[in-house]
This record gives sequence, structure tokens and C-alpha cells, in this order.
Amino acid sequence: MIWESVADKEANRTPVLVVECKADGIEIQQRDFYQGESYTRAVGCEFLIATNTRHTAVFRLVPG
Repeated sequence: MIWESVADKEANRTPVLVVECKADGIEIQQRDFYQGESYTRAVGCEFLIATNTRHTAVFRLVPG
């Protein structure tokens, strides 16, 4: 998770971004997206990045 600032993290504010990282040799699959999505929604964040260093995808999660 990434916060806008250290102060936001220490104040337990919502992170601005969640990053789901996989090893370089592992292809990102749909279940990896769902895992990252569940973390992102659980913390109330809007943005998710899924990466394995070779491929990166950015998602904006819309409620509903």
C-alpha cells in the first residue's frame, strides 16, 4: 500500500494506491487481480496496480 505521506499513514488514513506484486516469472492471472481487488476495496482505496516487473496493469475500482 502507498499513502500520500508518512503523516497520512501514521494517522491511519486511506492509502492512495495498492500494489499487487508477483515474481517476474509468474504471469498475472485473473485470480491475482481479484486478490489485489479485495485488498484495495477492504482498505477503501480506489486504485490498484498489478505487476510482475515485465507487465504492469493499472485499475481504477468503481463502487458497485
